Amino acid sequence: DQGLLAGIGAFETLRAYGGRFFRLSAHLDRLAATLRWLGIFTPVAALGEAASTLLGRQRILEARVRITVTAGGEPRPTDGKGHPTVLVTAGPLNAPPPRAYLEGIAAIRCELPHGLGGGAGHKVTSYLGWTLARRAALEAGAGEALLVTGGGELVEGAHSNLFVVVDGEVLTPPLSTGALPGVTRAAILGLLKSEGLPWGERRIHWVDIERAREIFVTSSIVEVLPVTALGGARVGDGAPGGLTRRLAAAYRALVTQEIESSRAGA
Repeated sequence: DQGLLAGIGAFETLRAYGGRFFRLSAHLDRLAATLRWLGIFTPVAALGEAASTLLGRQRILEARVRITVTAGGEPRPTDGKGHPTVLVTAGPLNAPPPRAYLEGIAAIRCELPHGLGGGAGHKVTSYLGWTLARRAALEAGAGEALLVTGGGELVEGAHSNLFVVVDGEVLTPPLSTGALPGVTRAAILGLLKSEGLPWGERRIHWVDIERAREIFVTSSIVEVLPVTALGGARVGDGAPGGLTRRLAAAYRALVTQEIESSRAGA
């Protein structure tokens, strides 16, 4: 399998709320884009159905579901296509504890390893650089590693997208930096627009983040998670900030609304 031998594969991690996925179609669209980029041909709609079926069989209401697709065997000489390997797994959510949202987590700076971690903007299985960064954070007693280029430019977290609040404006690195186009990231940007809050997609350097009043990271699993310590120094007053708390509540309300709407339309 070329996923094992050469790391050619893609994956999506989904969060289920009450037995239903939040924005499944957005996850499948992102997976499809990465599979096209990798030259792996498999229908993603069937993968979504498999994930929903597995979730129902496991009877886990609050779950983490992962769809993994690898390139499989060598391409056929007749049409150049291989035989993809598909793995769909479901298990407990294992989200951060409530205390992490009330007090925030610590984060460390981690240099982005050159040539490791996979394709920019794609969620690929060759995830070594990101995994080592997360391991370094855990060994330092932190909850996340913020990835920085050699020029000091921030890209994202090891397992999350990054947002900072500077001078009252919510900023996030643009996708052109190589940041993953996160589903939760897109939802937060939508909330910022709808609520009329100042925001921007801008290149952020370490000197900018050091003067941030608030920092938070987002992903399907952690939702909106405040960062209150960075490299041993407090962020702002050392507690989750007002904008972070507001967006966390708005995001959870959005999830609830969309899940209830999908249940009503089923």
